[in-house]
Amino acid sequence: MGCYAAQLETNGRIMPQERVSLSRLEVGFLFGALAVLGALNVWQLESALVAPPIESAVEPAPDADMPEAMRFAYDIWQRNASDISVFARGATAYGWVIEYPDEATARRDALAWCAHHGSDCRVVEVRLDIMPDPDTGLPLTKAMKNGFVRFEMTPGPVSFAISSNGAFAIGRGATDEAADRAAVGRCLELAAQERPEYMPRHPCTVVARR
Repeated sequence: MGCYAAQLETNGRIMPQERVSLSRLEVGFLFGALAVLGALNVWQLESALVAPPIESAVEPAPDADMPEAMRFAYDIWQRNASDISVFARGATAYGWVIEYPDEATARRDALAWCAHHGSDCRVVEVRLDIMPDPDTGLPLTKAMKNGFVRFEMTPGPVSFAISSNGAFAIGRGATDEAADRAAVGRCLELAAQERPEYMPRHPCTVVARR
């Protein structure tokens, strides 16, 4: 195997072409170099076509400086976040809530939890996974929707009350008014359940009756 080359004299005149023979080692080296150049060109082309990664707005990475206890709490929150869930933190304190139907209430509660244990608290992540319920037109949590199904199957007079922190209750009575009082009373108990005194209390509202 050989190749052809042209040689120049000192006066610039092109001499006739002659055949030049290459050893097997030289031929192998030449094709190896060509293969490397081809591979580099393909790599550069593929690199230019790869789009930069897109950061997720739903699941942003937590701050790298989270203390160990906070990171542990964040991981628990992340696994259980549903409906409207909020995680708040300061330098060392944190607070979080899950399964709320109202974003403003979820933010206030997460900040209140955090502020009781430290300063400089701020909301660092919000999960929104909730849609208006077709029957009530309200944003109901998954648990509330299941409760509403039971409400529709309960003989009346019956009322359905909810709170902005996710509590809900079904109330029955001899009249609509009695059913309302039963639903609101039970809902208020659940809304305050396991909540320390420093946490705000949330009212309950009847959203359906039959």
